[in-house]
Amino acid sequence: MKLSTKTLGLSLLAAAITLAACNREARRTGDGEAPAASAASAPVAAAAAAAAPAKVAAPVTTAPTGSTSNCLAPPFLVSATPGQYGYTVPKDFALTRQADANCFAWQQFLALNWIASSTQRGQPDTSVPAGQFGDPNDQRATVWETYKESDEVFLANARNPGPWNAGFGGTPRVKVLGGMKSEIAPEPTLDLSAIGQASQGSPWLTAQSGILTLYERRMNEDEYNYIVQNKLYNANVQQKFVVSPGINLPDGTAASSAYGSVGAIETKAAWLELPNADDWPYYKISKAIVTYPGQRPKTVVVGLVGLHIIHKTALGQQFIWATFEHKRNAPNKSDVAAGRFTPPYTYFNPDCDPATDYYKCTVNANPATYNGGKNPFTAPIQTVRVTDIPTRPNNDVVGLNEYVWAQVIAPQNPNSVFLNYELVNTLWSNQNTPIAAGSRTPLPTPQLSPGPSQEPVANTTMETYVQNLTCLDCHASAPIASVKPVTSTTIFDPATAGSAATATNPYASDYSFLINNAQQPKGVKSRAHQGNR
Repeated sequence: MKLSTKTLGLSLLAAAITLAACNREARRTGDGEAPAASAASAPVAAAAAAAAPAKVAAPVTTAPTGSTSNCLAPPFLVSATPGQYGYTVPKDFALTRQADANCFAWQQFLALNWIASSTQRGQPDTSVPAGQFGDPNDQRATVWETYKESDEVFLANARNPGPWNAGFGGTPRVKVLGGMKSEIAPEPTLDLSAIGQASQGSPWLTAQSGILTLYERRMNEDEYNYIVQNKLYNANVQQKFVVSPGINLPDGTAASSAYGSVGAIETKAAWLELPNADDWPYYKISKAIVTYPGQRPKTVVVGLVGLHIIHKTALGQQFIWATFEHKRNAPNKSDVAAGRFTPPYTYFNPDCDPATDYYKCTVNANPATYNGGKNPFTAPIQTVRVTDIPTRPNNDVVGLNEYVWAQVIAPQNPNSVFLNYELVNTLWSNQNTPIAAGSRTPLPTPQLSPGPSQEPVANTTMETYVQNLTCLDCHASAPIASVKPVTSTTIFDPATAGSAATATNPYASDYSFLINNAQQPKGVKSRAHQGNR
């Protein structure tokens, strides 16, 4: 068998990616502990401790908390290795073990949640110390929050969105959530019948507070440059470009160096308004202008409840899919069955009464289909995680979460809000497969890890009603923008990828649902949101 130059190069790259492990000791801060009133109290406490009489005590040995499962590159905020910084987004990992994928996911989360530069979009403020990582009540934007939002890229009349950094800096930015940017906005119905699932419509998610969850999708500079330089913000251009040279988002290699060196990254975030200021110290918060159905816009504080990070790399042509949630979101199905509750929950009521609950306490009731879809936006959804966060020896996500909280974040900032966030799982392909020009949906999803039948990777705030599917089950069928009105997006069975049966399917957009939000030039009827999220 002959190896192509690209295949050989990827193999050599995989062999070259090894990083030294960093061991740290620290205590774990529990979710129930209220953060200190101010970080300024730390020096006072330290001075008082120094002035106190010394006490002789027997040495105490504390076993480190959590485990990295011996991943090659353990997550860190501060590294003893020269030239390694916690705010640097990792470019790739050796695709050999699930543990390495999970550590890669956490390192991305740490880097992307560093305080962002105030002058350069998508870059960290390197002057901010690790001790400020996740300071309570800090409303400054993090790195990923300064990525371009989809509506800043795909403009009406297919206008060029301009330079990446244009207009950035100066006054603090305020999010705009809701209205046409919320999950209740009209969009093509997700047709899952081809994979044996009921159509999902355009569902929404309401917290136990009766407040709607709002969403935003963003892309990094590499992906933005690729779209702008190739004019893929124009739906008409996409029709020809997909055939030749083909839509193939940058992966951080020399072949895509014209767009950047990191690879394409997309984020999808779930936010919830937090009316009670007592909740703010437990969440990554931001100021936002929100618009709910039938209401006027208002400025509020929102808290992050869910975050998808997908990253295309040299060794991850099918992208690496990491998903995080706030620990307070919802209980596991197994906990509900056993009656093990650790309230408060944002999306679950342990004392739900079917006699008074609108959805009769039905778990994960889809409001777009329940009762014919005629349901109030204010009725809470009794949300439950269908698949437990794994603790298997070859995928101990719970152990890694504990390690990051206790040995990475808490030593730098014991009051960090990010002690309240957990990795749910990481999805990747164990058979790296480049995408050919002119590929039709669905794209291949070979040898996924973890296996979909074993552990579907889903987020309770974003895949609430389809938790039995993985991210790639849907994204393999992500099409390019349509130049004709569409009422539904068909999700095809990935097992049919590349077969004759797909010859007339829509052209594929390299697993990205953002690409199909491109508009058509002036003179052609414009659609504000023609693509799925």
